[in-house]
Amino acid sequence: MPEFRFARLEEEEEILDLINLVFSQKARPHDFARLLPKVYAHPSFSRYHAVAVEDGRIRSVVAMIPLELRAKGCDFSLRGGYIGSVSVHSRYEHRGYMRALMDMQLQEAQRQSLDFVALGGQRQRYGYWGFEKCGVGAEFRVNGANVRHALLPLAGECGGKNDLKFLPVDGSQADALDFIARLQESQPLFCVRTRELLCDVLHTYCARPFLITDSRTGAPVGYLTAFDDDISEMALENGPDRLYDVIRCWMKDKKSCSVHLSGYQPELIRAMQRISESFSFSDSQMMRVLRWDRALTFGLRLAAALGNPLPPQDVTVEIENIGQLALSAKDGLPQAAFSSHSAPLCSMTEKQAITCFFSSFSALYPPHPALRGWLPLPLDIPVTDQF
Repeated sequence: MPEFRFARLEEEEEILDLINLVFSQKARPHDFARLLPKVYAHPSFSRYHAVAVEDGRIRSVVAMIPLELRAKGCDFSLRGGYIGSVSVHSRYEHRGYMRALMDMQLQEAQRQSLDFVALGGQRQRYGYWGFEKCGVGAEFRVNGANVRHALLPLAGECGGKNDLKFLPVDGSQADALDFIARLQESQPLFCVRTRELLCDVLHTYCARPFLITDSRTGAPVGYLTAFDDDISEMALENGPDRLYDVIRCWMKDKKSCSVHLSGYQPELIRAMQRISESFSFSDSQMMRVLRWDRALTFGLRLAAALGNPLPPQDVTVEIENIGQLALSAKDGLPQAAFSSHSAPLCSMTEKQAITCFFSSFSALYPPHPALRGWLPLPLDIPVTDQF
């Protein structure tokens, strides 16, 4: 009979061997100590892993790492978990191991009173546990013609034509990492990154972090992370005023690139739309919300801080198996609270509520006309912090 439990410290090498084997068999070769150094390049990662043990060996793994989100305009943070490294040895598939370990991790999330759990993966597979697509990510494609005909004429309008350098960042550059940490934590929404793990976080899935500096003064003006030529995370001092110089200089030796931005970066999104060849919006991850009043209040307050429209009057919605939640925006302090004082505007399942409040789909198709115009709420998890 299999044993389902959390892993022990002495089992870390076996955990790595299993997940490397399973993911390498499914796709390209994997080395998780290199791909996810923020987790697997440090001892004691076993505590995040639920395991199925049979015949004295680990046969299946489901991990959940802790996350903490903070946002502009919100006086509390959201605590969550991000599930990853979901794997079953090929000879032990179809025995229910993954299902049992997923149940364990969700029970652990409830025990810790987490506000949400997130993951990436096939929608219907994880829909059985109440996960649904959410988060708003924007992807922009830029090519040489865009630089010549759109970007260069705007360069003088927004930030001049200053030359910038992109300096690779590693763990030895304390000043650069201090600057990156400060700039990352000044964003409207950010995930808490410990100083000790910051460099490893920036290298998630072999991304390359760069400090952006002014070539004349050497002063840092921002940072970015990139997969090959594509920018996956970017934060700049003075926001859009620097953006066009960054893209122009980044494109000097490239035919094209993509730039990923999140819904909580509206100024950069508007600026990128002016120069890009094409753009698209898509969901960033899957999420299951565990504490709806806190998640909705967090999203409403971040939306207000970004200047987004909020409900013109109190709105009450009913979420099946959760209850009625009244959303209000009185005196500039939006909040969501459980209430039974008024009839709900509409009723929805938990998965429908995730789509309604946190997915780009709701911008076009809200479940009720009264909700149109102020959704989705800008709750997201930065790509670099995902697992």
